[in-house]
Amino acid sequence: MREELFTLFKVNTLAQRMRQQIVKDVEVTPEEVRNFFNAIPADERPHFGTELEIAQIVVNPVAPKCCAKGNRPTKRH
Repeated sequence: MREELFTLFKVNTLAQRMRQQIVKDVEVTPEEVRNFFNAIPADERPHFGTELEIAQIVVNPVAPKCCAKGNRPTKRH
């Protein structure tokens, strides 16, 4: 199993290096990408579904007992 994982890691690393070598000098502007996709007929364009994930962290602060009745906290040294 260890050899399989090593081989898999080696192949993935090699593929990543090859990919970087191929695209290292490629520069594409957003306008070129837009023109490329707009040149494809609308009914032949790939459809990517919308995926949305929302998360919210809510923290409700709790006032110390001394402040609950409007008193200011005392200074402690």
